[in-house]
Amino acid sequence: MPDPAATINLDVKELTEIAYQYLCEREWQELNESINAHFAWQPTTAEELSIELSIARRISELHLRPPARKRGRPLQQRDCHLRIAGAVAMLVEDAGLKATRSHLARRRDDPSACSIVAAALDRMGEHLAERTVEHIWNRYRRSPLIIHQGARDYARNHRYRVSS
Repeated sequence: MPDPAATINLDVKELTEIAYQYLCEREWQELNESINAHFAWQPTTAEELSIELSIARRISELHLRPPARKRGRPLQQRDCHLRIAGAVAMLVEDAGLKATRSHLARRRDDPSACSIVAAALDRMGEHLAERTVEHIWNRYRRSPLIIHQGARDYARNHRYRVSS
Protein backbone atom coordinates (compact mmCIF):
# COMPACT_ATOMS: atom_id res chain seq x y z
CA MET A 1 0.00 0.00 0.00
CA PRO A 2 1.51 3.37 -1.01
CA ASP A 3 2.45 5.82 1.70
CA PRO A 4 0.09 8.87 1.66
CA ALA A 5 2.95 11.18 2.72
CA ALA A 6 4.98 10.06 -0.30
CA THR A 7 1.99 10.84 -2.55
CA ILE A 8 1.68 14.33 -1.06
CA ASN A 9 5.42 14.95 -1.54
CA LEU A 10 5.15 13.80 -5.16
CA ASP A 11 2.28 16.25 -5.72
CA VAL A 12 4.25 19.05 -4.07
CA LYS A 13 7.28 18.26 -6.26
CA GLU A 14 5.10 18.20 -9.38
CA LEU A 15 3.39 21.47 -8.44
CA THR A 16 6.76 23.06 -7.65
CA GLU A 17 7.98 22.02 -11.10
CA ILE A 18 4.87 23.51 -12.70
CA ALA A 19 5.32 26.78 -10.79
CA TYR A 20 9.02 26.85 -11.71
CA GLN A 21 8.29 26.38 -15.40
CA TYR A 22 5.51 28.97 -15.27
CA LEU A 23 7.83 31.55 -13.69
CA CYS A 24 10.59 30.82 -16.20
CA GLU A 25 8.23 31.02 -19.17
CA ARG A 26 6.66 34.27 -17.97
CA GLU A 27 10.10 35.82 -17.40
CA TRP A 28 11.15 34.71 -20.90
CA GLN A 29 8.03 36.28 -22.44
CA GLU A 30 8.64 39.58 -20.65
CA LEU A 31 12.27 39.56 -21.78
CA ASN A 32 11.18 39.02 -25.40
CA GLU A 33 8.66 41.86 -25.10
CA SER A 34 11.29 44.23 -23.75
CA ILE A 35 13.74 43.26 -26.51
CA ASN A 36 11.06 43.85 -29.15
CA ALA A 37 10.18 47.20 -27.56
CA HIS A 38 13.86 48.18 -27.59
CA PHE A 39 14.16 47.42 -31.30
CA ALA A 40 10.98 49.35 -32.03
CA TRP A 41 12.72 52.52 -30.81
CA GLN A 42 15.84 52.15 -32.96
CA PRO A 43 16.47 54.84 -35.59
CA THR A 44 15.43 53.64 -39.03
CA THR A 45 16.46 56.49 -41.29
CA ALA A 46 19.70 58.42 -41.71
CA GLU A 47 17.96 61.57 -40.48
CA GLU A 48 16.83 59.89 -37.22
CA LEU A 49 20.33 58.48 -36.72
CA SER A 50 21.95 61.91 -37.22
CA ILE A 51 19.52 63.44 -34.70
CA GLU A 52 20.39 60.77 -32.12
CA LEU A 53 24.11 61.24 -32.72
CA SER A 54 23.84 65.00 -32.33
CA ILE A 55 21.95 64.55 -29.05
CA ALA A 56 24.58 62.08 -27.80
CA ARG A 57 27.37 64.47 -28.82
CA ARG A 58 25.68 67.38 -27.03
CA ILE A 59 25.25 65.32 -23.85
CA SER A 60 28.93 64.38 -24.01
CA GLU A 61 30.02 68.01 -24.53
CA LEU A 62 27.98 69.24 -21.55
CA HIS A 63 29.29 66.39 -19.37
CA LEU A 64 25.78 65.43 -18.41
CA ARG A 65 25.14 62.17 -16.66
CA PRO A 66 22.06 60.42 -15.39
CA PRO A 67 20.83 61.53 -11.98
CA ALA A 68 22.17 59.67 -8.97
CA ARG A 69 19.94 57.09 -7.40
CA LYS A 70 17.75 58.55 -4.70
CA ARG A 71 18.44 57.52 -1.17
CA GLY A 72 15.88 55.62 0.81
CA ARG A 73 13.81 52.61 0.01
CA PRO A 74 14.90 50.77 -3.15
CA LEU A 75 12.57 50.51 -6.12
CA GLN A 76 10.07 47.67 -5.98
CA GLN A 77 10.34 44.95 -8.56
CA ARG A 78 6.77 45.22 -9.79
CA ASP A 79 7.14 42.91 -12.80
CA CYS A 80 8.77 40.22 -10.70
CA HIS A 81 6.06 40.56 -8.08
CA LEU A 82 3.35 40.26 -10.72
CA ARG A 83 4.96 37.03 -11.97
CA ILE A 84 5.01 35.66 -8.43
CA ALA A 85 1.38 36.63 -7.81
CA GLY A 86 0.43 35.09 -11.17
CA ALA A 87 2.07 31.80 -10.20
CA VAL A 88 0.18 31.78 -6.90
CA ALA A 89 -3.09 32.57 -8.72
CA MET A 90 -2.45 29.76 -11.18
CA LEU A 91 -1.92 27.23 -8.36
CA VAL A 92 -4.98 28.46 -6.47
CA GLU A 93 -7.22 28.30 -9.52
CA ASP A 94 -5.99 25.18 -11.26
CA ALA A 95 -4.55 23.01 -8.50
CA GLY A 96 -7.17 23.90 -5.90
CA LEU A 97 -4.64 24.88 -3.24
CA LYS A 98 -5.20 27.51 -0.60
CA ALA A 99 -3.13 30.61 -1.24
CA THR A 100 -1.71 30.83 2.28
CA ARG A 101 -1.53 28.66 5.37
CA SER A 102 -1.51 29.22 9.10
CA HIS A 103 1.55 28.94 11.32
CA LEU A 104 0.23 25.62 12.67
CA ALA A 105 -0.05 24.21 9.15
CA ARG A 106 3.59 25.20 8.50
CA ARG A 107 4.64 22.82 11.24
CA ARG A 108 2.53 20.02 9.76
CA ASP A 109 3.99 20.57 6.29
CA ASP A 110 0.61 21.21 4.65
CA PRO A 111 1.48 22.85 1.32
CA SER A 112 0.00 26.13 0.15
CA ALA A 113 0.35 27.93 -3.16
CA CYS A 114 2.72 30.48 -1.58
CA SER A 115 4.95 27.75 -0.11
CA ILE A 116 5.17 26.01 -3.48
CA VAL A 117 5.97 29.27 -5.29
CA ALA A 118 8.63 30.05 -2.64
CA ALA A 119 10.19 26.63 -3.33
CA ALA A 120 10.10 27.27 -7.09
CA LEU A 121 11.72 30.69 -6.60
CA ASP A 122 14.37 29.08 -4.41
CA ARG A 123 15.11 26.70 -7.28
CA MET A 124 15.47 29.69 -9.62
CA GLY A 125 18.01 31.26 -7.29
CA GLU A 126 15.67 33.93 -5.89
CA HIS A 127 15.52 33.19 -2.18
CA LEU A 128 12.28 34.63 -0.83
CA ALA A 129 10.64 33.50 2.37
CA GLU A 130 7.15 32.10 2.23
CA ARG A 131 5.94 35.07 4.29
CA THR A 132 7.35 37.46 1.64
CA VAL A 133 5.51 35.57 -1.11
CA GLU A 134 2.34 35.85 1.00
CA HIS A 135 2.80 39.63 1.26
CA ILE A 136 3.30 39.86 -2.52
CA TRP A 137 0.17 37.76 -3.06
CA ASN A 138 -1.87 39.94 -0.69
CA ARG A 139 -0.72 43.08 -2.50
CA TYR A 140 -1.35 41.93 -6.09
CA ARG A 141 -4.08 39.27 -5.82
CA ARG A 142 -6.78 41.57 -7.18
CA SER A 143 -4.64 43.00 -9.97
CA PRO A 144 -5.96 42.36 -13.49
CA LEU A 145 -2.35 42.04 -14.67
CA ILE A 146 -1.90 38.60 -13.06
CA ILE A 147 -5.03 37.08 -14.58
CA HIS A 148 -4.43 36.18 -18.20
CA GLN A 149 -5.24 33.23 -20.43
CA GLY A 150 -1.76 31.75 -20.10
CA ALA A 151 -2.08 31.59 -16.32
CA ARG A 152 -5.52 30.01 -16.53
CA ASP A 153 -4.51 27.20 -18.86
CA TYR A 154 -0.87 26.67 -17.94
CA ALA A 155 -1.29 24.01 -15.25
CA ARG A 156 -3.94 22.09 -17.20
CA ASN A 157 -1.77 22.00 -20.33
CA HIS A 158 1.33 21.06 -18.38
CA ARG A 159 -0.44 18.19 -16.57
CA TYR A 160 -1.76 16.93 -19.92
CA ARG A 161 1.77 16.89 -21.40
CA VAL A 162 3.23 15.15 -18.34
CA SER A 163 0.56 12.43 -18.19
CA SER A 164 0.63 11.65 -21.94
